[in-house]
Amino acid sequence: MPTRQTASRPLAPRNFVTPSRPARSRRPGTVRDALHWARGVLAATPPGTTDTPALDADVLLRHVLDWDRATLVLRDHEPFAETSWRRYRAAVARRARAEPVAYITGTKEFAGVPFRVDRRVLVPRPDTEILVDVALARLAPRGHAGRAVDVGTGSGAIAIALASACPLALVHAVDIDPGALRVARANARRLAPGARLRFHLGDGLGALRTRVDVACANLPYIPSGDLALLDPTVRDWEPRLALDGGEDGLDPYRSLLRDTPSALRAGSSVLMECDPTQVPALVDLALAAHPRASVTVHRDLAGRDRVVEARLPD
Repeated sequence: MPTRQTASRPLAPRNFVTPSRPARSRRPGTVRDALHWARGVLAATPPGTTDTPALDADVLLRHVLDWDRATLVLRDHEPFAETSWRRYRAAVARRARAEPVAYITGTKEFAGVPFRVDRRVLVPRPDTEILVDVALARLAPRGHAGRAVDVGTGSGAIAIALASACPLALVHAVDIDPGALRVARANARRLAPGARLRFHLGDGLGALRTRVDVACANLPYIPSGDLALLDPTVRDWEPRLALDGGEDGLDPYRSLLRDTPSALRAGSSVLMECDPTQVPALVDLALAAHPRASVTVHRDLAGRDRVVEARLPD
């Protein structure tokens, strides 16, 4: 889930004007020339389009050529074919319109695994990996009896990571958006064909008919009034349904916590990702819902408060 300092879902808005393609009619002579051209185009885009023009140009070129990084270094002197030039120019034009690189390439790595993504789902982010780490620590010791749920699964990244690392446990994945659930199912078939995964279309924990030991939630947490302030790469492309968290960004978590008493087993944990600035308010909500719970705040890879865990008493 993007932070307020970054940005996020919908299909391009109706008033979105597609700029012309980056100007250049002549094909670059070599792969290296093409990369230099793309870096220049992306570096000249408006603020908020990309903070990493050189990296974006590199990733898109390797995607077009189907090369890894080492191959690109070794073969960048080779002639750049016309077909590759057409594909690369189109990809760079899309990135210059602030479309996320992950939507252009169709993949995004999460927890070391390449997930397929498109505009029906949020792009998985490294910030969320700490949620998976904590969930695994709670779920793995339960073995075959373990039960977990990923609420608002999107691409299925959290659920599939849990099911792959804990093959004995049963992992449920819930999403309110049929399109997102189709993406998650497709990722599960490709990445975890033998995993014990169950998919549910519905709104939150109410879609379950069982109790679980671990509930994971990376729900929309951007305040409605902040959506317009997000970077265009998020605001104009990622699903608004997966971003808008209501007036203070925490409405989805209020709903989640209302349903936890009927969905959690004794001694279970509910893990909730949010923006660092929202942590104190989310801690208060968790304690209001579960006064006897032990509440812990976990930091992401950058050292920022990111996940609130409420662990129920045995």
